Amino acid sequence: MRSTPNEWDLYGNGTWDYTVNADNIKAYWLAGTQRAKPYESVYTVGMRGFGDLPLAQTTDISLLEQVLSDQTNILESVYGDNVAAIPQIWCLYKEVEGYYDAGMTAPDYVTLLWTDDNWGNIRRLPLASERNRTGGAGIYYHIDYVGSPRDFKWITSSQISKIYEQMSLAVDREANRLWILNVGDLKPYERETEFFLTLGWNSTIWNPTTIENYVSLWAQREFAVSAPVAETIVEIVGNLTQWNARRKPELLNSTTYSLVNYREAENVVADWANLEAASTKIYNSLSEAYKPAFFQLIQHPVLASANVANLLVTIGLNNLRASQARLSTNELADLAVTYFEGDYDLEEQYHTLLNGKWDHMMDQTHLGYYYWQQPMTNSSVPLTNRSRGWAD
Repeated sequence: MRSTPNEWDLYGNGTWDYTVNADNIKAYWLAGTQRAKPYESVYTVGMRGFGDLPLAQTTDISLLEQVLSDQTNILESVYGDNVAAIPQIWCLYKEVEGYYDAGMTAPDYVTLLWTDDNWGNIRRLPLASERNRTGGAGIYYHIDYVGSPRDFKWITSSQISKIYEQMSLAVDREANRLWILNVGDLKPYERETEFFLTLGWNSTIWNPTTIENYVSLWAQREFAVSAPVAETIVEIVGNLTQWNARRKPELLNSTTYSLVNYREAENVVADWANLEAASTKIYNSLSEAYKPAFFQLIQHPVLASANVANLLVTIGLNNLRASQARLSTNELADLAVTYFEGDYDLEEQYHTLLNGKWDHMMDQTHLGYYYWQQPMTNSSVPLTNRSRGWAD
């Protein structure tokens, strides 16, 4: 009913604790409802803890049901008695789904908003017995995430085929009253966001046989390329998103891919090199009018993702060679520094396109995570330089 915790920090009074501060919290919700009344609004009912956390370690379901009852009274005081006509959702996110499974209920006219696991896998969908609610059901889905175990928000890492699979299940189980997409950093996810909206508008357009046509048609529209070239772009996008989805870039480290077994890291780097070559060939063939769009939608994600893979594998090899006291240690350290600087160079190239039209869009840090929250600046793990005898 309000944008919490941001608005509570500005306008709230007391602690965000319904057991001891219910009157102030209700006044805060009432002000938000009055403010929203003139506009087309959907109200989120229920209550979670401050800062996207559980309300408490052990939450009393009867307390949460009292919250819903009080929120209903607030809506009645602002809109009148026909509360059932007011769009309302109860988002069954994280621990809240557990309250529902434990027996907590919401009025029949409230839409149950089922959620994914933050990584694109819908946790639960309505059972047959749950599909006759007047409020229906919907989905809250992520292609960008801030939270434990690790943020992912730098660059495209969601597969359109995966989005289609999951949201088609939602359609089949009648969770189609309202879909909400957590997209966060909008610019890297334009293609996937458009697909989500297109599917939500008309879910009958695509099926498992034709879903690949989406990217082909999108590429022809965006870059004015022929159908055969568009099919190559389909392959590029498919590999790009698959490889970034198998391990989000923020979760990669210098030993994610084995440096000693099955040439795993070597093959990963080779695959990225081939993808770079395919993307660059198309980029170079385009007219100057279409190059900026292709760079920000295809070329930059490919080059930047490949560069990160090269950087981390090179750091891993540097540390491995140092442990073996090999002379190549120093060369690998220098190469890693080149890749690290290249990450910034690609970012700057993006930001200077079209006289800075998209300046700062790719400022998102993505190197040097040590816990779930983003680092304040990109950083590299220590490199070993044997000629100096110390780690940089």
